[in-house]
This record gives sequence, structure tokens and C-alpha cells, in this order.
Amino acid sequence: MASVRRIGAASLPCRAEPLPSRSHGATLPLWFQFAVQRSLRVGKVRILLEQALEVEISTGSINAIRCRLSESLATLVEEATDAIRQEKVAHLDETGVPIGNTDGNNPEKKRGWLWVMVTPALTMFHLALRRSGEMARQVLGEAFAGVVVTDR
Repeated sequence: MASVRRIGAASLPCRAEPLPSRSHGATLPLWFQFAVQRSLRVGKVRILLEQALEVEISTGSINAIRCRLSESLATLVEEATDAIRQEKVAHLDETGVPIGNTDGNNPEKKRGWLWVMVTPALTMFHLALRRSGEMARQVLGEAFAGVVVTDR
């Protein structure tokens, strides 16, 4: 299952948590987009929502909203990933990022890796716990037949 963590898809699963009962219509997703674009951690997102919207929300609820957003975007992410893997040329790079253990899939709080694959039409982000040739092949997809441009 795809999972929105910062921008794009991640391979970290979600845990179910209750959502806040108060609804803010289209406003709450816009604040989430703002937070994602600035790579805010869950605790900072909670403070932002409390100060900006007067929403009392737990970090577990923020994770639940992120998970529901991931589920609603899963088909679109899958289609975009398939399309980008059909391109003739793709630029691939990775950078280390702190990812914590919000999803419960990183209890040792290892450093994460944000992989990016860029083509003229699309950009794909993938968050992973590994940085290896095997991970690069997973990001590219086994059937990728194009040219890969890297900084190596």
C-alpha cells in the first residue's frame, strides 16, 4: 500500500487511529499540504493545527489522516509510478532523511532515504529504510528499460 509521509509514496504501513470528530471541510487537507511541503514532523503539525485552526488533535490522529489520504491517493500514485517507469530516460537520486518511528515500522529510528525519480513529465518520491542497489531497482521497477542518470 502506498503511504504519504512527506511528498509522494512511502513503503511504511499505517496504523489505525481515531480521527478528530470536528470537521473543517477543505481547510484541514490544505493545512496538511502546507505541512507536507515544509516537511514538518507530526508534533509540529499538531501544534500548527492547534494554533491555526484551534483543532485539538493527537499525533495518532494526524497519522490516521495521513493514512486515509494515502489510501485515497493510492491509485493515482500507482498510475503515476507505472507511467514514470515507462519513460526512456529517468534521473535517480537519494538523500538521507530523518523519518522517526511514527508508523511503528522503524523502532530503531534508523536514518531513512528519500528516493526521487525524475522525468520531463513526472517526479516520483519514495521513502525507504534502505539505500542500496536493490532499493534502486525497486524504485525503478524490475522492467525499467530506459537510461538511468545518477550522480555516481
